[in-house]
Amino acid sequence: IFMSSTTRMLMVGNTIKQAVVNCKVITNQKKIIKNLNDELNVEVLSYEPANGGCINSCFKIITSQGNYFIKYNNNVKDDFFKKEADGLSLLSTSSSFKIPKVLAINKNYLVLEFLESNGENCWRKFGKNLAELHSCYGLSLG
Repeated sequence: IFMSSTTRMLMVGNTIKQAVVNCKVITNQKKIIKNLNDELNVEVLSYEPANGGCINSCFKIITSQGNYFIKYNNNVKDDFFKKEADGLSLLSTSSSFKIPKVLAINKNYLVLEFLESNGENCWRKFGKNLAELHSCYGLSLG
């Protein structure tokens, strides 16, 4: 396959940019892990990236006290994760399915209970419950 020198330079440039992003992600993960050790009084055994988000970076942390799901973002407003925690709290009071518990909130991250998926049926049940949740409406809002 023929690639122009410009295409090759763009590919190398993108690889370097991705490496810089990855370094920032790892640095942030280490800072969050140190905070978790202090805030939640747990020993972090390992962590791994989690897929699915496009706004925040996410990862799963395995600790001496169980598993946690972390969402973090250094470029959000001060109340960004507080608002998400409030929304999860509201959902947990009226939802027909399991909403993860909020365990810690910081300006740049949210620590949640990690919910394990239990096979294919888990996602089918989740979709059914999500549809049921969206079928509820109020007098002034949908």
